[in-house]
Amino acid sequence: MEIIGHTRQLNLLRGFLKNNLFFSSYLFRGSEEIGKKTIALEFAKGLLCENKTFGGCSSLHQIPNERASFCLSCFDSAKRDFLMIDENFLPNQVIESDDEKAYGIDTSRAIIKFLSTAPSVSQRKVVLIDEAHLLTQEAQNSLLKIIEEPPANAVIILITDKPSYLYETILSRTLQIHFSLVSQQTIIHWLEKLVPRSPKSEVEEISRLSLGRPGQAFKFSQDKKLLMQFKKTVLQLLHFESKTIGQRQVLLKDFLETSSDLRVDMAVWQTILRDELLFSFNLADLPLILSKKRSMASGDLVKILKRLLTFSETAENFPATADACFKQVALSIPSC
Repeated sequence: MEIIGHTRQLNLLRGFLKNNLFFSSYLFRGSEEIGKKTIALEFAKGLLCENKTFGGCSSLHQIPNERASFCLSCFDSAKRDFLMIDENFLPNQVIESDDEKAYGIDTSRAIIKFLSTAPSVSQRKVVLIDEAHLLTQEAQNSLLKIIEEPPANAVIILITDKPSYLYETILSRTLQIHFSLVSQQTIIHWLEKLVPRSPKSEVEEISRLSLGRPGQAFKFSQDKKLLMQFKKTVLQLLHFESKTIGQRQVLLKDFLETSSDLRVDMAVWQTILRDELLFSFNLADLPLILSKKRSMASGDLVKILKRLLTFSETAENFPATADACFKQVALSIPSC
């Protein structure tokens, strides 16, 4: 997917490449589905490229499949100097291991083994760790050693939307680049090119409901059922405010049975409450989801939002408690 927004961050990364300024470890942080991984991959290509071009030689629009058009590193289809760590990675791709999942101690050992050898075709070796917050404590401890004393010509890029899950010592030893949500107008301009036949009202709605995340906007534009399900979720969450406790008990049963991820739903709920709070402060041009003011008092909104933030953090740290956390919040909201 093409990169949407993040002009300042892109200029910074291109500047690093152009001026030959390299750090041994980077941390790309920001919300989900805003383009961190896409940008990290393009930056990694630039780090490996002999011409130090963001996105590699192919981004120069040279003739495809032409050996002379690419530097040796960009032509290397095996990507021998690049290691991608994600949910599909298996440590036995690099070392002897029986571990059948990524992000454990053997993943860190694989990274260390990969970086311990000299580059094959590039001037450096690059490791990209997607969803770095999934690294176990053992894995983080092991990885910290190589972050503190990196081999020559080694670069590690960590990507996360939950930096608080990483050790403070890792955070302090990486160059952190924060990626913000993308503006609605930027997403609208992109969607108008992506789905030119869609009505303007639909494009604007998708942009608004994507909450500043191009990845989510893309999914909504390609899957109308997903968009309708999201709108249904918003309406269900709003209904909790207008029902008695007994009625909420009935709504809860259906909601909990149909929700695909309560932690995501709680994040959406935070946005709804934020919108209501903005309306109560007469900031009607700032809400992301709601289009009109509701009747809950601002004091109650602040209390329930604080409560929701606390329980959302608990659900993130202990996923098995998500149902209980959601119920606690839903049953404690004052009826409108």
